[in-house]
Amino acid sequence: MGNFTGGCFQLAVESIIRMRGANVMDKKLIRKMVQKCFVQYRHDDTLPFGETEFEEIYEKIVELKSEDPEADLHEIINDAVYEFLAT
Repeated sequence: MGNFTGGCFQLAVESIIRMRGANVMDKKLIRKMVQKCFVQYRHDDTLPFGETEFEEIYEKIVELKSEDPEADLHEIINDAVYEFLAT
């Protein structure tokens, strides 16, 4: 399978979210996206925190997406990861 990029990826994510319900996001997908974001910030492939911290980031992402369903998921995740690293 090929990698999704740009708008195609966003459409795929939004389709998954719609299939699973408007307020429910696939944790595995979000975890992978968060991991990729950390890699961009020069971390290795593992998350630099435990399950409790991931749950906090995940809940923040779900909350922000619920507040603004039209918001770009990549931007929400990048903001959540940046906020985690900055604090």
